[in-house]
Amino acid sequence: MAGGDFIFVTHGTQYADTGWVLAEAVTTVGTSSVDFIQFSGAGSYSAGSGLTLTGTEFSVNVAASGGLEIAAGNLQLAALSAGDGITLNSGSLDVVGTSNRISVSADAIDISTSYVGQASITTLGTITTGTWNGDTITEANGGTNQTTYTQGDLLYASAADTLAKLSLGTSGQVLASNGTDVEWQDLDGGTF
Repeated sequence: MAGGDFIFVTHGTQYADTGWVLAEAVTTVGTSSVDFIQFSGAGSYSAGSGLTLTGTEFSVNVAASGGLEIAAGNLQLAALSAGDGITLNSGSLDVVGTSNRISVSADAIDISTSYVGQASITTLGTITTGTWNGDTITEANGGTNQTTYTQGDLLYASAADTLAKLSLGTSGQVLASNGTDVEWQDLDGGTF
């Protein structure tokens, strides 16, 4: 059997109407390998995975929902392939961020710089660890409106919804009312 010998297959379900050529000479029949290469195939095609062959026309098998679809003769991603937070826009999957909360760029998903949680703790919940750095908390927000204290300072209401601090008096003084506020006074045996 010489290299270049050829044979035609005229019947069969898989290779009918095809022509084959022997690639290399077969020196010992039954021992040497016999390698044929297809050189013709008049109307002979077979559909692979995901394809259907009807007559001479191939069709793409697409999933009933999601995956791929054929629209206007083009193969594209089906709209149903986009999940939560993702949209399909002209064949491109886009990640969607909530306005003023999440920002999406070409290669990053971040918390938006305009998100209220970026500059304040109003949306962050309870702080359980770390160091507190913030503005003085007013009385209306449950704070004292004070930034420093010295040993012996007293905190008192100096007006409606207003707190003040009174520094420690001198030795022997007593805390007394002047009719409006509290103050330190000397104990001198006078009238009280």
